[in-house]
This record gives sequence, C-alpha cells and structure tokens, in this order.
Amino acid sequence: MKEYIDFSKGPLPDVGDNEGAPFWEGTRRGEIRFPKCQDCNQFHWYPCTLCPFCHSPNLKWQALTSQARLFTWSYVNWNLPAFGIRGPYIMVLVEFDEAPGLYLTSDLVECRPEDVTIGMPLDVVFQRVNDKITMPLFKPVKDRQS
Repeated sequence: MKEYIDFSKGPLPDVGDNEGAPFWEGTRRGEIRFPKCQDCNQFHWYPCTLCPFCHSPNLKWQALTSQARLFTWSYVNWNLPAFGIRGPYIMVLVEFDEAPGLYLTSDLVECRPEDVTIGMPLDVVFQRVNDKITMPLFKPVKDRQS
C-alpha cells in the first residue's frame, strides 16, 4: 500500500469503542461507511445515537462507493512539528455522489494545487497507519465526468 502522508508525528483519532468505531472498522476493510437513518433515509456525519433529521434511533451503518466530488479545498503550506502538523498539503471537503449533503474532511493526494477544481470527481484511497487506523484520502479521477 502506498504511503502518502506521514501520520506518525501527529495526533491520531480515537478509534476505540465509541459512536465512530464503525467508520474506522470500515476504513480498515477498504470501505467508506456512514450512519443512515432507516426511517427518513438520510445519511449523516458525525455519528450520533439519534438521526439529526428526524430524531429516530433506527440507524444503520452503510457503505458508499468511493465516488465523491470536491466541495471545497484549502492549500496548507506550513509546518508546526510540535503539534504534528505537516505541510504543504491540500485539505479537502468532499461530498459523496450517493449522499448529497454528506461531507467529509480529508486530504487530496496525487494532485498539484494548480490542478484542483471545485466539483472535480474524486475516489477514495486508503492509507494504513497502524493496526487500528486506516485513513481515507482522496485522489482525482481522470475517467469520470465532472
């Protein structure tokens, strides 16, 4: 597996026994999963025990295809090693084709800043950090229409 980012120096997410654990279980298997309300049929993020739209407790984690689009982005060109912040990198907010209005913050890889465009199609790539954490990153898709 290709290593895009050195995550060893920064703080890592808590992937233990909490509401977000199914997300991290999915990334370890190469899936992007989000909670979906079985009553109103809405995906949501960040995970919680009740649907933020209809307040139903009837939630189920569902995998999405990796197809997403760039909603917005920022080029970060600084380092703060004491805080585990590395630069330069492109931070992105992606929206999934199967779940409009569902956004995830991540990093864009395999792309130069001058080639970034809002709405560009993206696919997820997974980078294993350790036994518990596999980070979802995104890269541009060349063969899918914007």
